[in-house]
Amino acid sequence: MKKKQTHLAYGIITGVVMSIVTMVMYMTGIAFNKPFISILIVLPISLTLLILNGVAYSKANEGFVTYGNVYGSCFKVSLIRSVFALALGIVILIAFPEYKDKTMEASRAMMEKMNGLSDDMIDKQIEMSRKTYSFSMTGGQLIFTIIGGAIASLIAAAIPKKLGERPFTADNF
Repeated sequence: MKKKQTHLAYGIITGVVMSIVTMVMYMTGIAFNKPFISILIVLPISLTLLILNGVAYSKANEGFVTYGNVYGSCFKVSLIRSVFALALGIVILIAFPEYKDKTMEASRAMMEKMNGLSDDMIDKQIEMSRKTYSFSMTGGQLIFTIIGGAIASLIAAAIPKKLGERPFTADNF
């Protein structure tokens, strides 16, 4: 019997919510000045939305799902979210070119705090970062959301009720 799907709706919801959260972090400067804090904000929200999808998927299928079914649904949500993240990264590159400078300033400040890095080494690293900024921002964000989504989906899939596959009967043939 074909399973009822929830990943499209939850993927769009997750993509929109996480795009808004990301923009707020950029606008407030958290993304530049406190990257660790931004991860602590993003991860619980993302995991919560994946868990909500897993629970909705299980309920839509009356609990007759397996861990693999729920994981697959949650990972599809993560893939949809990744498309939103990629689109947001491109929009930020085009609409907010000043973010590149803010990112470089934040990188320089972080490198200056490291012991043993000369000004020349920092300048070379910043110059190299400027050249690869567009690719590393969009590509890095895409890779991070896919890998992070895969890991979060493993966790989210463990939460919902799972009764296994529906037993074969004449009613569900």
